[in-house]
Amino acid sequence: MLASALSRRLRPLATCLALVLAAPLSTACKSKDEPTPEELAKQRARKLDEARVRIRNGKEKDAEALLLSILEAEPEHPEALSLMARVRMAEGDYETAQVLFERAIKAGADDAETYFYLGESFRLRKLHDKAVAPYRKAFERAPEKADYGLALGIALEKTKQWAEAEKVLSKVADLDPGARFVWTELGNAVREQGRLDDALRHYLKAQNTYGDDKMAHAGAALVYEAKGDVKRALDEWSQYIRKDCCSDYSNNVAKKKIMALGGGGGADENGDAAPAESTAATGD
Repeated sequence: MLASALSRRLRPLATCLALVLAAPLSTACKSKDEPTPEELAKQRARKLDEARVRIRNGKEKDAEALLLSILEAEPEHPEALSLMARVRMAEGDYETAQVLFERAIKAGADDAETYFYLGESFRLRKLHDKAVAPYRKAFERAPEKADYGLALGIALEKTKQWAEAEKVLSKVADLDPGARFVWTELGNAVREQGRLDDALRHYLKAQNTYGDDKMAHAGAALVYEAKGDVKRALDEWSQYIRKDCCSDYSNNVAKKKIMALGGGGGADENGDAAPAESTAATGD
């Protein structure tokens, strides 16, 4: 009887002791199975970095798998949405990319790169008027990026905002005088405002900066034509055709210009203007 009473008194103590001994084990298991918020943040950052590398290396499917693992837990994670939009861009699905970029911005993305690629999603569908605003925000956030300014300047030209395009492209030229096509685009913006001498100066600089910039010759040809200098206009159109023999612009604009300006049979395979019959007959 004494043993039975003692057993009843010790039973609660044994239960408490078992709970105390089990508590650390339970805590340890929980800690091992469930990462802390800090650990989750590090894992997410690693996945985002890896996704960027995959996109840069053209491995969009690998990037997509990494990004989906983030978006399953956080459907509105701004950086993951923006990178997923880049994946869709690479696939040619520009409309879905636009939607994802806009979701990323709504979720808090405010970086220049997101705005730039949102602009690209419009440009690639020839929606230049809609591309202007995101390009502008990209260049405002990263004014050191000549590519962003050049994209904005060209979009402004596409929407015939010539004076504003000139201002932006002038900034790009100051920022990076070697930026590809900036002098030709600047020449276009100035020419459309009727300042032919300034435009010609920009086109000639473009030709000296990039020898393969065929549109610099087309621009110069248009200036010479407007000035009434037929000989130099013909020469510039011929230079254009030497660099681009067979594109739509070459066939439908450059070669027809040579004919209209008195090149007679247009241009030969080397881009040389064939003389008009009247010119050949008189020997001029």
